[in-house]
Amino acid sequence: MSQTQVKTSTSSRPLGKIPQYTQLPETSHELDWADLATLDLSKFDAPGGKEELAKQLHNAIQQIGEFHEMRHEGHH
Repeated sequence: MSQTQVKTSTSSRPLGKIPQYTQLPETSHELDWADLATLDLSKFDAPGGKEELAKQLHNAIQQIGEFHEMRHEGHH
């Protein structure tokens, strides 16, 4: 049986100061927007919720290509 050796090293050099983040201004160019499906995860434990979410997820991946999940607390 062969053995694999992993060599790790730690640097004693200081990381330095983290530069301050400066947000760029919003573009003034006219851009196309992509559709984004929203999946409400609060339906997960509801009767039929897993099946409904599975269908929504499948559609989001196959038809849209993007999705966003959210969970509304208190909704069942």
